[in-house]
Amino acid sequence: MAAFPRAMALAVALTACTVGGATTSAAPSASIDGTAPVQDGVIRNPADPGYTVRLNGDASGRTWEGWEEVAFTNAEAEPLARVWLRLWSNGIDGCAPAAIVITNPTTGSWGAPTADCTAIPVDLDAPLAPGARTALRFDLRIRVPARDDRFGYARGMALLGTALPTLAVHDDQGWHLDPFVSFGESFYSIVGRYRVTLDVPAALQTPTTGRLVGDRRHGDREVRTFVADDVRDFAWAAARFHVLEARAGGHLVRVSYLPDLVSSARAATMLRLARSSMTTYAAAFGDYPYPEVDVVLTAFRRYGGMEYPQIVFANPVDGDVTHELAHQWWYGIVGNDEYAEPWLDESWRPGRCSSR
Repeated sequence: MAAFPRAMALAVALTACTVGGATTSAAPSASIDGTAPVQDGVIRNPADPGYTVRLNGDASGRTWEGWEEVAFTNAEAEPLARVWLRLWSNGIDGCAPAAIVITNPTTGSWGAPTADCTAIPVDLDAPLAPGARTALRFDLRIRVPARDDRFGYARGMALLGTALPTLAVHDDQGWHLDPFVSFGESFYSIVGRYRVTLDVPAALQTPTTGRLVGDRRHGDREVRTFVADDVRDFAWAAARFHVLEARAGGHLVRVSYLPDLVSSARAATMLRLARSSMTTYAAAFGDYPYPEVDVVLTAFRRYGGMEYPQIVFANPVDGDVTHELAHQWWYGIVGNDEYAEPWLDESWRPGRCSSR
């Protein structure tokens, strides 16, 4: 997230030209069963999550209904009896009313939501043996609140950041059930695979995490399927966007904007800036491992933007766009705990390196 004068973040005078920290992005080593991530001797569990989602969206992009399945493996040496799901964006308004609602789970014993309805405990039907794999499936309803926010609807644009229920992380500190914070982030998750299908009115553009692998028309609607591998979350936006594209090396850079908010000339400038930023960061930090990145131009009043894997929401301001794209490496690839250690990603303040 950009443009917050967070003392902890600004205490470290880093810039995008300082590359010494890039060495912290070493790949995780194998776990006890050879499959789950272990880093610095710490097992993060549940491991190897796979998310399959199908949602129908209304004409505004504010309401989504469908289902989600979450598969995972037990990487610990002991049986796993309970997992937690994070519904982070419920934290904006808490439990009254909940914006993200889970119903009709097919397995497990589901407890009452805690932490302003952002965390739900699930006791598995039977303890999951070490190395074994299982899945949870449930119906899902998302209602985006009317507010100018990273999870909100304003001026014809729906932004769906941290909208999908995601597995909480268990490590040597226990379960990470940090509270939602609007002044920064509390998002911490294990890389996984997403396959998300959105059934939407054909006129509605939906920039997302991942890449489009299927697009089928039925009447005045389209069924679009997106796939993303090795990502920590999945976000999307919905509106009647205008779209500009360019390439940065072997990667597609896409800018989506609403002409009522951003002029075509300014959007083109932001596309050039995004392209040069991605090229600069790849040279400094290491290759960008994904095929594309989306920049959704916004008009936030309280902050400059917000980052998610392969997609950012950012005001059409040079520093905001470059800062949010830097998050593709920190937190995205490196994967720090944004709640406990925000200085690792929020202190990156791109300057002269992000020239056009």
